[in-house]
Amino acid sequence: MKFLLLAKPKPLPASVSRKLYGYLVEQAVVCLQQLWLRGELLSFWGFQSGGSAAVIQADSLAKLEENLKHYPLYRFFSWEVNEVIDTPVLSLLVRQQIL
Repeated sequence: MKFLLLAKPKPLPASVSRKLYGYLVEQAVVCLQQLWLRGELLSFWGFQSGGSAAVIQADSLAKLEENLKHYPLYRFFSWEVNEVIDTPVLSLLVRQQIL
């Protein structure tokens, strides 16, 4: 199964130092690299306005949510998760009579 994750940053709590946050960002990069090497991270984008989006391969929504809680920056973002399916764009356009 594939999932689209949208991560919107929350305000950084005053109790979190820049040094700690920097360390967590480094750990998050390592986490993303591991997902990429395992073939689970299919795409990743950052937004100019802040936040990010990713397409993740997972066995189930429950498994994805469990793994997401171990992401080092999990608590600093609000998350939106949607299951996505592969859709051949050309046939979709033909069905909608765009082509």
